[in-house]
Amino acid sequence: MIPESKREGAQLSIVESFIGPEKKRKPRASPSVGAKAWIVAVSEVNVMMVSGEWENASAVHFVALYAILHQRVYGVDVAELNVARERTIAKFAAYRMLTNEFSGNVDSMVTFIKWCWLREQKSVTWRRNNPERDNGFRIGWKYQFNGKLLSDWRMMCTRGTG
Repeated sequence: MIPESKREGAQLSIVESFIGPEKKRKPRASPSVGAKAWIVAVSEVNVMMVSGEWENASAVHFVALYAILHQRVYGVDVAELNVARERTIAKFAAYRMLTNEFSGNVDSMVTFIKWCWLREQKSVTWRRNNPERDNGFRIGWKYQFNGKLLSDWRMMCTRGTG
């Protein structure tokens, strides 16, 4: 009788000879956007906003850009992005938009986000001057990255207005 460990080893070598040895996986960066990664992303976006150089921007940078613009336009931080899980979900939404809607073209996505927030700044100014007509609307990250504003932007681009 063949000892159990040798039998398992023989079976494993048969399988390996058929499919090849198991490939070592490359370590991946954590998909989570923890506190340190968030601080770095916000800092990098502040530099990108001044320099205008966005070629190294990734999905987390677009979420950070959203958070910075939210704070500047509304005067308050985005409370829902205080949690790593929510930042991570927002990052995946931004990634899907960048990949699926902009074919990875970072400059086009930056142009879209600028348009959204310039338009929203005008709306906020109008709402402050007309408080009786203020509906309390704000651009949440889900609204920013879900495509509704993207359709408005595309219509504006088609019409040549905005």
